Amino acid sequence: MIEIARQTLREMDGPDRPGVLRKVNAHTGLGLPPPRFKVLKEYVDQNEWFRDLVAEDFEGSTDDDDPYEQVAAYFILRPEGWEQRVEDIRRDLRDADQTDRIRVLEAENKKLVGERKKLMRGERKARSRADKAEAQADKRVEQAWEEARENLPSELVQERDQQAIEIRHLKRELADQAAELEEVRRQRDETRADLEQERKIDRSPPTPSALPNIWAELDEVEAAQHLDEVVRRLFTGTRPSAPEPPAVIHQPLVLPDGVSPDSREAMEWLINLGTPFNLLVDGYNVTAKMYPPEVWPDRFWQPESRDRLHGDLSTFWVRARMVPWVTVIWDSNVSSDRSAYRLQTGVEVRFTFEGREADDEIIDLARELGPSTVVVSSDGKVLAGAQAAGALGLKSEALVDWA
Repeated sequence: MIEIARQTLREMDGPDRPGVLRKVNAHTGLGLPPPRFKVLKEYVDQNEWFRDLVAEDFEGSTDDDDPYEQVAAYFILRPEGWEQRVEDIRRDLRDADQTDRIRVLEAENKKLVGERKKLMRGERKARSRADKAEAQADKRVEQAWEEARENLPSELVQERDQQAIEIRHLKRELADQAAELEEVRRQRDETRADLEQERKIDRSPPTPSALPNIWAELDEVEAAQHLDEVVRRLFTGTRPSAPEPPAVIHQPLVLPDGVSPDSREAMEWLINLGTPFNLLVDGYNVTAKMYPPEVWPDRFWQPESRDRLHGDLSTFWVRARMVPWVTVIWDSNVSSDRSAYRLQTGVEVRFTFEGREADDEIIDLARELGPSTVVVSSDGKVLAGAQAAGALGLKSEALVDWA
């Protein structure tokens, strides 16, 4: 859809070309960078006149076999009920990804079971050979002592030494086989746990949230103020004003005893925290945990992955007892005047400028915002820099597991 919209834009006369799309039209590369991609997508979505022009150049159909072509057709042509059809296709693709993941894990589990059986056979053979050699050696020694208790022949001594050497060799081989077998067992158990987790996710129906009822803990005035703040941020009629960062708290945030920085309990603790705080999120580090590159190549940096994280952070923002300042930072290789914007929920989205890494920007923000800051990342450099600035570091796994 974006490529067709770009072609439509290029074919328009200069005076007719929308000014807001000037930078989009000036980009000559094969793919649009994320900020300009978003500008064009929003313009197609919101401007019916331009969308009709794109539709004239669009040759696809909602009956296409390719689900991505179907989504493009629904987005451009907009038949009745198109939003629900797009959501249905999204769900079907997600279920297909999960099925592929289960198939890979089942194949890996089958391979490990085969290797385990092979090693167990090797272990039994090695043990049998060792037992047989040891029995033969004992028997020969006993015979020699029976024949000559005091003066053993030199040939028998040499044979006995050779038998001892062979026994030591076989025992070492047996120990190596046992260690290798134990490693295969460990890998098999990990794969089995992953497989069971995937199957559990695939089968389990949605469960009601177990979050505590924070409203019961507030008096009438506090509850009304909190509800007013939530409604004001979510109201779609006008874009909300940016929330002011909370005052710097010089008392550092510390996780309660027994709560790990990589657990969902850490995020639940933040939700119910009774003091203001800032939350800085290392965007692509988190989406790489959502969609591991070794399983879903190139998935973690796609726009839909960013949108999913934005939605999760918006949910976190709404549920937090004290309205936090939430900022997610993404790496970018372009310089743009749209490098930062704010979602309707108050979550700030930042793209770094060309040559600037998200890691450095997160660390600088942590220093600027002070000890009331929580940094979410599994990058060692980011966590070390955040902790040096007095911030609390949480692993990306905590946010992914909570979401």
